[in-house]
Amino acid sequence: MSRPELTDAGVLTVRGADSKSFLQGQLTNDLDLLTETRLLPAAVANAQGRVLSVLRLLALPDGVLIWVPRNEVASLRSHLARYTLRAKVELRDESDQWRALWPAAMRRHPLIPATAQLAEASLLDTPRN
Repeated sequence: MSRPELTDAGVLTVRGADSKSFLQGQLTNDLDLLTETRLLPAAVANAQGRVLSVLRLLALPDGVLIWVPRNEVASLRSHLARYTLRAKVELRDESDQWRALWPAAMRRHPLIPATAQLAEASLLDTPRN
């Protein structure tokens, strides 16, 4: 059975002790709703309130995964990096470590580790590194 891959998907991870609290102040959704099994929609805006990027979030054991179009990862990383200050977070472009499958091919969310076999992808409940 074929599982179409979304080749333009990008992944930015925010890892570290302050990842959720840091993003809570930067994004439009309540990160208390974040889970490892369901994508949470959110947006990031500039100081004037103009939306810069619409994204999806997924909890990781040590942080938060942000799913955006691949061509937006660098600018989003740059924007968020301006506000890290003393927050204990690390922003990483992990687009090459993850694959996104067409949502209809997955039971819960379309993100899987790049090393996973497509045949076993529908069996994954959450991504693992």
